[in-house]
Amino acid sequence: MTLYKKLESHGWILRIVALLITLVVWLIVLGGRRVEMSKKIFLDFEVPAGLMILNDPPREITYRLAGPIAFLKEIESRSIIVPVDLSTARAGEYEVVIREDMIDIPAGLKVISVSQGTVLVKLAEKDTSTSIRRLQKIDAGTRAKRR
Repeated sequence: MTLYKKLESHGWILRIVALLITLVVWLIVLGGRRVEMSKKIFLDFEVPAGLMILNDPPREITYRLAGPIAFLKEIESRSIIVPVDLSTARAGEYEVVIREDMIDIPAGLKVISVSQGTVLVKLAEKDTSTSIRRLQKIDAGTRAKRR
């Protein structure tokens, strides 16, 4: 019997050996030294057409991640944008909670902390006369305090 025929008849053994090698490599990668890293996440506010953001909420926050160095290197070069859906909101103040599960990270990584867990967003109608009146009231109040 030739060597090829012998290997062919024992193909299931080779498959098991290949599976074991794969598992060992996977365990080495996952079980490797765990490292921590900070990653900036960009916030994309989705606002209804008739509204505008009145204040200046942060456009980026920092997550602290932990996991195998191979996975952290993969995510390090990626730009991560988290959509903040305010499309059904009305004019007013909203406290947006930034949860750990809002970020798409590979399996094996864990979010340790978030730099800013809540973001205050003030929405107002895009009416220019309202915006001008508000600015004038703020200016008038400032001048009155100076005298």
